[in-house]
Order: sequence, then structure tokens, then C-alpha cells
Amino acid sequence: MPIEANLIKHSKSAYSNQEIYGFELELPRIILAELHTHRGEVIFNSQSSRAVPVKKYIEEIEKNPFYPIHWGKKQAGMQAYEENDALVPWLNDINKPEEITYHSREDFYRSAMYNMFTRAYAMDVAGYHKQICNRWIENFSYIRVVLTATNLSNLFNQRIHESAEPHIRELAVKMYNSIRNSEPEILKEGEWHLPYVNTKRNEDGILEYFRIGDKGYETPLSLKEAQDISVACSAQVSYRKLDDSPEKVRKVMSMLRQDGEPTHFSPYCHQATPMKNYHLSQGLPEQLGISHVMRNGDFCSGQLRHWVQLRKTFLDEYCSVFDDEMFESRLKTF
Repeated sequence: MPIEANLIKHSKSAYSNQEIYGFELELPRIILAELHTHRGEVIFNSQSSRAVPVKKYIEEIEKNPFYPIHWGKKQAGMQAYEENDALVPWLNDINKPEEITYHSREDFYRSAMYNMFTRAYAMDVAGYHKQICNRWIENFSYIRVVLTATNLSNLFNQRIHESAEPHIRELAVKMYNSIRNSEPEILKEGEWHLPYVNTKRNEDGILEYFRIGDKGYETPLSLKEAQDISVACSAQVSYRKLDDSPEKVRKVMSMLRQDGEPTHFSPYCHQATPMKNYHLSQGLPEQLGISHVMRNGDFCSGQLRHWVQLRKTFLDEYCSVFDDEMFESRLKTF
């Protein structure tokens, strides 16, 4: 399976012209840590190996195993500019050191992968949880990621470079090309950028929201319904199956809430509405969800510039105080 970058929602603020990008990415799990280094500017939810049964995870990897796109040759430093295709020596029996066999890089890699499959499966049979077993095999997998950002310039500057790790460089190139070939939808105050929801303006110019499967744009959704679908679909990335049916959306939303309030907030970060007041020179804004001001005077909502993310409209979305009483009460639940 190749690395993929699908731009599923692309919008622009009618006030500041700031664009916002919603991606669904397919990438090797080995570069997830590198993506995390850009967490200050991008928001993402990724497929978790803790959420997938061991047998199913092995089947997924067998169908779409990750193989390196660049087999770097050993040299000093972090970068490997040259490729290596040398055979790999392997001692099958420690008691017979003269019987060394040689394998192609692909065959040796495949052998290591199946060796890890057997270890993960054995621990699964023994009754260990998938959060332990799947750690053996996750580096051979591709994962799906939902990513949202208003500014990707620094990511592109660092990763579209000859010194960048080859796989994240490939991802960045595909992300850039998908943006370059896209025309954003212009949104005004009160209109929402919602991944996994279709939009269309009616005869009066009012933005309406529709399920992805509603090809005829026959049944408009309420804003709350559309937001819930976007949140639920963003949360489903761990399961690889996109289901925006009312039953599935209700089930996922109930899992994200406790006593009616969100407790797992990350899927609420991908939905956003433009700030009408987006710069300090225009005065202090009254819009709920603005979290801070940058040195240049731009207002932000979490990682987003000039856009308010849905998460920031919940007053309890961030814990600013964690005291001894809370610590002791949490320990009692273990």
C-alpha cells in the first residue's frame, strides 16, 4: 500500500483568507513519532493498535504490509542518502557457525515480520491484552490518520527536503500536491468546516450540511447533527471503518461523553468555524473558543489560526489544576 494523503475538507475564512485543511492520511506507523514533532501546528487522531484485536491486526498487516521505500546504506549521521541492496547474513543454528545463509533485504524483512506475528499470536492465545501483543507487530503496519491544520508551512519546509526521513518526506510531498490542486470553500461566521460531512448552499445562499451518502443532497442535517457526524467519524479512525449512520454516531458519541459531557476531546478538534475578529488590531474578540494571541497579533484556537475549533467551545475541555485530592481519587479506580 502506498503512502496516501487525501484532502477530505478544504475551507477558507471569508474574513482573513486563512485556509484550513482536513486530511485523511495513510502512512507507515514508524513515522508517527515524527508527525508528533509538529503537534504544535497540526491536530490529528490516529489508528491505535490498542483498539484492534490481534488476529485482525495480523490479517490487516498481511494484506498491506509496510516495506521501506528507501533501504538506506549505513553511514555516519541521521541521514542515509545512498541505498543498499546487499544480502543479509543469518546464522540459523548457533552450534553450526559455518552454516550462514544469505537473504535479500525484502525476504529478511518479511521473515522478521512473520516471526513477530507468531510471538504476538502466542501471547494473545495465552490471554494477554492486545495493548501488549500488538506492540510486537505495529512497526510493520500502515495506519490511518485524520489531520487538521491551518498552517503547514513549517512541516513542508522541514520535511520536503533531501535530509528528511524518506517516508515522511513522501507524505509531505503528497500533502502539498493535494493542497495545490484544491479549491477551498469560503465560509463565514457561524458556518462550519466539518470533515466527513458534505456541504451545499441553498437558493438563499445558506450553507447546508448533508451525509456523505446523500448524493442527491435531499435531506439537510441540523448543525448539531452534522457536527456529531464529523466528530464520530474522526473518532472512528482507530477502527478503519467509516460509518455515519445515526445508530453508529449515537454509539460513538455516547462513548466520548460521560454524564452528557465530552471526556475524550481529540475528535472534537477537527471541526472549526471562522473567527470574524481574527487580529488584535481589531480589538479583543468576544467569540467563545479563542485560546491565545500570537506575537504578530493573530488570534488562535488551540493549534488553529483564525478558526475556532469545536473543542475549545467546551469550558471543561482542558484540565488546568490537578491536585492531591484528584490524584488520590483516581488511584482508587485502578
